[in-house]
Amino acid sequence: MSFQIFFPDLVGAFLGVLGSIIIIFVHFKFPELRTFYRKLVFVLSIYDLFSALVYTLPGHYVHGICVFQPAIIACFVPMTGYWNAAISIITTLKITRNVSDQILNRTYWCWVKEIYLTELHYFVWWSFLFISLIFYFYTVFKIRVVFQEISRLQNFVVKEQSQKNLETQIRMSLIPIVYILIIIPTSVKRGREMFQKNPKDYPALDFLQALFLSTQGFFDCIIFVFTVKKVRTRLFSLFSKSDSIAVIEREPLIQVMNESYDAHDKLGSDEEFKLSHLEK
Repeated sequence: MSFQIFFPDLVGAFLGVLGSIIIIFVHFKFPELRTFYRKLVFVLSIYDLFSALVYTLPGHYVHGICVFQPAIIACFVPMTGYWNAAISIITTLKITRNVSDQILNRTYWCWVKEIYLTELHYFVWWSFLFISLIFYFYTVFKIRVVFQEISRLQNFVVKEQSQKNLETQIRMSLIPIVYILIIIPTSVKRGREMFQKNPKDYPALDFLQALFLSTQGFFDCIIFVFTVKKVRTRLFSLFSKSDSIAVIEREPLIQVMNESYDAHDKLGSDEEFKLSHLEK
């Protein structure tokens, strides 16, 4: 490492180490000065201390310290940036206009109530639902296009198989819609609690929320089991032993009968061909 790079790097690292040590010393020496902001700076100074220490070492590739130096840099240098971002966010929340609730003895940041902090996952939840809704409308459009393409097919076998595949895709597209419909009561309830100051209680809404929130599996079963004739028939046959045996025994019989009908039709067609040939 050249002197032009190493010297200013060393000076800056020395100043960083010195400042971090002073902050840490003050934190432990004067407990009465441990305010909220000073605690944040104390944590930041720990990251700064290790980040500055590793830059005081000259780069020497054959030295054993070079094994640990990159690891320490990768660990503590990014943490300095992360903690600075956390401090900026906390500072913004602190200086933002706040509202005090005298009854509950709590302070809120502007309109951000405590429920937003404890139930922040609802925003992520609704975001994914919105994305699902967008993809659903696009899927409906594509289904219409594919349906038109299938209707123009001339090959019956290919057309039938394509219709079955399209039916499966339609069933799959119903899952996000069912899910969105299920959580509508929960979304309405949580939205009222978040955006209304004193929301009224609606027992019917609470009832619907409790009723539909865990019914995803039930509606999926309706979509993929009870509305599919093949699956529904096999499922119902399990509840009756005699019916299942009858189905198993009936299938070979039907196959034999079909084969006999085919043979009879073939024989009849051969005889008709011979008679017509003799008449000529």
